[in-house]
Amino acid sequence: MKNIFLIRHGEKDLSDEKYDYYMKTHRHKNYEWELSERGFAQADKLSKLFYNLYKDKKEVPLIYVSPFKRTIQTAIPIARSLNTTLRIENGLFEHGHGSWNRSQINQYFEKEKHSFEKYHSQFNITREMIDPLRQKQKEIAWFHGDVAFYLGRKMFDSGKDLIIVTHQNVVHNLAKEFAGFSLVHNIDSFDINCGSIFHYSKYDNQVRFSLKYFLD
Repeated sequence: MKNIFLIRHGEKDLSDEKYDYYMKTHRHKNYEWELSERGFAQADKLSKLFYNLYKDKKEVPLIYVSPFKRTIQTAIPIARSLNTTLRIENGLFEHGHGSWNRSQINQYFEKEKHSFEKYHSQFNITREMIDPLRQKQKEIAWFHGDVAFYLGRKMFDSGKDLIIVTHQNVVHNLAKEFAGFSLVHNIDSFDINCGSIFHYSKYDNQVRFSLKYFLD
């Protein structure tokens, strides 16, 4: 059985000051928005959840993370708990909210550099993708279709499960791609809250999926 866990990052710092800065005056720097105290607690709960899931297994999942501060902050405790590293994947970033380059990430997370795997994403983030409202939702969904196919191949080739830490709209689009047409209509009724997990599993020709609210 192979499993894919799609995780929306932990809760952001939603103080009025942060919200105005990152959603109004400096939306192009949204990638810098960090977790709140509750968000860090959610990341800690996630790490314990995955430790318990994989503590008796020989293989641990590959971890792919959006290049945003809040997603990386959510993923690092998970990587620690599994004694593995994470891969920064450009294909998981949130369109229209700016982009953190790798040198900025390395500088900010210098003390956590052992948590990062040397990995080169095949997806390029263009200016059109970074700027707010430059791309249509259909174009973004097509892009996520390519990302889902790529990550599915990574799971197949490695024989390992995947943990993917990203954003609400990316979880939404990737979940549709992984689960197929059976999910297209009913996923729209799901609330993909911070810290929630979309779990997709496949065994031979049997496929199961669910959206789980493990966290408070």
